[in-house]
Amino acid sequence: MTRRCAPASSALQDGPPAGPVSGHGRGPGRAWDRGWGLLLAVVLVAATAGYLITHVHAYATGRGELAAMLGRIEIAANEQRALEWQAAAEGGLSPELTRRRGEVDNAIQVLSRRLVRRDGGSVETRAVADTFATYDAAVEAEFALLATGAVTEASELDGRRTDPAFDRLTAALAVARSRYDTAAQRANRAADLGTLVLLLAAAASIGLLVRRYHQAGWRAAELIAHQARHDPLTTLPNRAMLLERLHGELARAARRRQPVFLLWLDLDDFKVVNDSLGHHAGDQLLQAIGECLRTCVRPGDTPARMGGDEFTVLLADIDDMAHAIDVADRIGRELRAPFRLAGREVTVRASVGIAESVPGATSAEELLRNADIAMYEAKKQGKGQHQVFIPGMDHAAWKRLELEAELRVALEHGQFELYYQPILDLDTGAVSELEALVRWDHPTRGLLPPAEFIPLAEETGLIVPLGHWVLDQACRQLVTWSPDRHNPAPLGVSVNLSPRQLRESELPGQVATVLASSGLDPGRLTLEITETSMIHDPDTTATTLGELRRLGVRVAVDDFGTGFATLGSLGHYPVDRLKIDRSFVHGLGRNAQDTATVHAIVAFARTLGLHLTAEGIETADQLDLLQTLGCEHGQGYYFAKPLQCGSVEPYLDSHLQASRTTGKTTGKWPAR
Repeated sequence: MTRRCAPASSALQDGPPAGPVSGHGRGPGRAWDRGWGLLLAVVLVAATAGYLITHVHAYATGRGELAAMLGRIEIAANEQRALEWQAAAEGGLSPELTRRRGEVDNAIQVLSRRLVRRDGGSVETRAVADTFATYDAAVEAEFALLATGAVTEASELDGRRTDPAFDRLTAALAVARSRYDTAAQRANRAADLGTLVLLLAAAASIGLLVRRYHQAGWRAAELIAHQARHDPLTTLPNRAMLLERLHGELARAARRRQPVFLLWLDLDDFKVVNDSLGHHAGDQLLQAIGECLRTCVRPGDTPARMGGDEFTVLLADIDDMAHAIDVADRIGRELRAPFRLAGREVTVRASVGIAESVPGATSAEELLRNADIAMYEAKKQGKGQHQVFIPGMDHAAWKRLELEAELRVALEHGQFELYYQPILDLDTGAVSELEALVRWDHPTRGLLPPAEFIPLAEETGLIVPLGHWVLDQACRQLVTWSPDRHNPAPLGVSVNLSPRQLRESELPGQVATVLASSGLDPGRLTLEITETSMIHDPDTTATTLGELRRLGVRVAVDDFGTGFATLGSLGHYPVDRLKIDRSFVHGLGRNAQDTATVHAIVAFARTLGLHLTAEGIETADQLDLLQTLGCEHGQGYYFAKPLQCGSVEPYLDSHLQASRTTGKTTGKWPAR
């Protein structure tokens, strides 16, 4: 069954919650929306209240102004009444009284018209206007009599008409003023109530904002705490959270005198996925691995991501190592089910280290280190399997760490040296090529062969800068050796490429740069790759080899026969030469299986039209058999051991001289 990996962004989208989720499924986002909705409602209420308060205040002010206007009308009417009495007492209207009477009359008329304009629709205002009109007509008639000196008639008119009209006006003014005063008081009370509502709304808004602010702070703190203890890509616990739980589990197990078991998983060849399908697909795979670990461990166990392609599983309440091994095997089976990535099926294997604590004596850091060491032992045993930590493994790990540190120093201080092993044309006896072989001139251990440091360099990635140095040095050195002096044909150089280098997308560009800077003809450079490095990612390998071939360089398959290449699969790769592995050459003529294998390889190469080079030729019998089979080139101690740079030209000179003496085409070879 193939599992489809989720998009690489899904883990980020489904990441840690920003706050608690209610039992009804309403998350913090909806609660936050409700809070902002409530705040908006409060603001709208406050705005409405403010608007109404403004209008109520304006209404109260208007009622107060009308009441004041009625008061001024009443004062003016009383003053007019007083002028009547004074005129009656004086027996007529003097010029002064006439002037004053005109002023008062004009004032009353103005106030009356203004009152009608402001509130002409009310019953009280109409009553005031009507009674004022009646009173004004009576006053006019009384003043007209006083102006003619008819005081007696004026007095009679005053008692009969003016006094009742004045009383009615006064009563109407009192009723209207009472109404206006009451309306103003009510409006003021409403305004006060509205102000109170506004203040309460403002207080509620401020309180809600403060609450929102604190909630945002709490959510941010929760999010930061979650991110500090979880891996952002897989959302699994990270190293910090694992250590926290590991400390607690060790303390609890120590009280019960029980061990704690820890698994350390490292995905084998994960870099192939990144290099071939891209980092986006690699992230998808890591997410799928994290989900797989969640589903295949028990609820009490703690899967965690340590970084890169490394994961751990803290096992809770397991009694013995057998149960821990069962869990490791179950995880391995789950991971071997294909994952669907970028339209392709990808099968994952993991090397698993298993460590067991000694109750009360093993720290969290020691348990982690022991599981890590066991994982590396599993990788050394062939990957895709588990290894239990046993005492003494850590010594090898310390030696490995020490060697890795020394390897880095060696790169920085130029402690590496190139040796060159001649490759001869088995037909003519001429040296056609030199294979560049790196040696480490260790400051305390002496000259180290590749087997002692190349595997570690490959594992740590240091093989990439080391391989680039070897390529650059070999090309530059070959240019300094004149081909005309030693050989009628240009001398070539063969450089090994590690599987790690072959997966580097920058490799073709680096080779092109080295060729350009050294001035070496691309046709004189052969790049050797191992058979096993071709099967990890066939499409990417074929593409890279095609780009290298377009540069003009040649490609050889080293140690052929030890991998898994077939006639059909090898035909898809742009290679020029096969190199028969030394293990088959060693048994040639003595071991029937090895002899049959060499025969098959020769036939294989002829079928594909490829050149052949035999490695590890040590005897004349091996050479004779290879010549009989039609093998074209060979190398080995029978011809020469790997030579230091300073010994190459003397060897070429002596070999050329000896070849001229013994004859190149007779099958006789110069003495070593």
